[in-house]
Amino acid sequence: GLKSADDKIDTTGKEIRDGNGVINGISLTYVGGKDKCLSNELETYSLMVNVTCDSVKENGLKFIGSSGDKCHPVLSYTSPMGCPVFSLD
Repeated sequence: GLKSADDKIDTTGKEIRDGNGVINGISLTYVGGKDKCLSNELETYSLMVNVTCDSVKENGLKFIGSSGDKCHPVLSYTSPMGCPVFSLD
């Protein structure tokens, strides 16, 4: 993952695979430092953004929906930017 110089924010990314194991997008998780979540002070904030491949759409993001909770929201999109450019499999 990526880490800022002040050690407060971590970003990790991983591939999203379909049911056949084919890479179909990317999932980015941002962990929000030392601030405690207001709805659960035992946890810190994180945000997950999932972008899956939509090779038909010409550009931009299409919002699919959200899930998770107030401390750990998950936002899902489709976009050509979620399509793999190459694979090392």
